[in-house]
Amino acid sequence: MNYVRVMRCEVRVDGTVVEVLPHGDLLVAGAVLLRAAVLKCLAREPGAVLLDLGGVTGFDDQALSVFPLLVHAAAAWPGIRLIAHSAPPALAVRMRARAVARQLVMVADAAAAREHAAADGGPARVRLVLCDGADDLPLAREAVRAACVHAGWAGIADPAELVAAELVANAVRHAPGPWVLSISRSPHHLHIAVRDHGAEPPVVRTGGDWSTGRGMRIVEALSSSWSSTPTPDGKVVWATIRAPGARLTAAAPRSVPWRH
Repeated sequence: MNYVRVMRCEVRVDGTVVEVLPHGDLLVAGAVLLRAAVLKCLAREPGAVLLDLGGVTGFDDQALSVFPLLVHAAAAWPGIRLIAHSAPPALAVRMRARAVARQLVMVADAAAAREHAAADGGPARVRLVLCDGADDLPLAREAVRAACVHAGWAGIADPAELVAAELVANAVRHAPGPWVLSISRSPHHLHIAVRDHGAEPPVVRTGGDWSTGRGMRIVEALSSSWSSTPTPDGKVVWATIRAPGARLTAAAPRSVPWRH
């Protein structure tokens, strides 16, 4: 008689890295649980989310469709890497057969996952809690400019500074504080994000009165991609600016809904 080992997900936080450790059989119900756990971890805005698959004791093919969904969800949070490791041999073989490995970074063990997460040095991340509304705009602009200069990307400091100011101003205008500004970088992009407690996503208004929607028009014009990602208590609005000399790549997917 075969017994189903009901899946549970353990979460460990270690600095800028969050580990998700599923234990049990990866069936459809377990896939739903795993997706919910990873979405919550992404909302913390860590540097990397590591999936330790060593505790997966069984699986079915239908449940493996959760992994492309997780890749898509992680792509909606620029600068966060999603890395799987320690998959049991049967699971690893099946994931490769279903081409999951072409979408999800898979490495042998926890040490290799951490090495991969640190390979680009980060992303180096600065996080500022803003409590004074519009009075914090100079601080936000200064922090973004400093991040650009530190990365050797002074050539994008002006547009990055303006994007950050517009994101903060939009959050202050439409959502209650405090607001959190995050600045991070990957090898070829600067990522700017503002977290607030408002549920409504920003809107870029076309034509008509520039007094409304102007800020997001500026963000759209100056960034290589931008979007709004829901969180349990509000949203994060982010923008990505390509580093000087970086090659053109496909834009990140748009927002991924939060579902319990």
